[in-house]
Amino acid sequence: MNETVWLLKTPQQQEHYSSPASWSTYYMESNTLSNFNQKENKFLKNFIEKYKPSFHDFQVLYIAMGQGRNSIWLAQKGYKVTGFDSSIEGVQIAKNQAKHLNLTILQAHVTTIEEFHFDVEQWDLIICMYFSIINQTSYLKRIEQSLKYKGLLLVEVFHWDSLSGDYIIPLDITYRTKSIALLFPNLTTLIYEEPIDYSDFGNKLTKIIRYVGQKQYSHA
Repeated sequence: MNETVWLLKTPQQQEHYSSPASWSTYYMESNTLSNFNQKENKFLKNFIEKYKPSFHDFQVLYIAMGQGRNSIWLAQKGYKVTGFDSSIEGVQIAKNQAKHLNLTILQAHVTTIEEFHFDVEQWDLIICMYFSIINQTSYLKRIEQSLKYKGLLLVEVFHWDSLSGDYIIPLDITYRTKSIALLFPNLTTLIYEEPIDYSDFGNKLTKIIRYVGQKQYSHA
């Protein structure tokens, strides 16, 4: 699944947007994005601006990039970004914006996590936000192996405690305390937070998880 508004008010809405084709329709319906943060993610922005990774040969992979708002922001900062998403419309929006901004260092692909070639020790930073990695356990090792030595994995998701209120949040994008770190036991946790903050979806305060893990070993 892709990075879009998962805070849908009814199960019927969730079912309607459960396929790549429907998500493409979703991206074309501007009224559905009214509760969606159109700016770069705050956690990502603060992390990049605080740690200032070098631009030299720094490769970023964005899993489920959606319309590419975060990928565009990173490319504007000077980072080489590869992103993928299953939504044709979402990826096309990202490509059009990158072309408009002359961002040749952003590559966007229509594919799924099952089909994407992660390679080995390819990425300095992998970003995964509001995506159901808990249901992708067969790919967790591939994600980890594709990180370079000292490579980083940055994740933001809903905390299990956020399953309340007017909006319905699917269980597969909610995580219990420390569960992200447990999915990647070979990564060293650099940042782990459980703030009450505004998520990218819904414009409401809720409990979220923010995680950065680092690979401190090499396959060589």
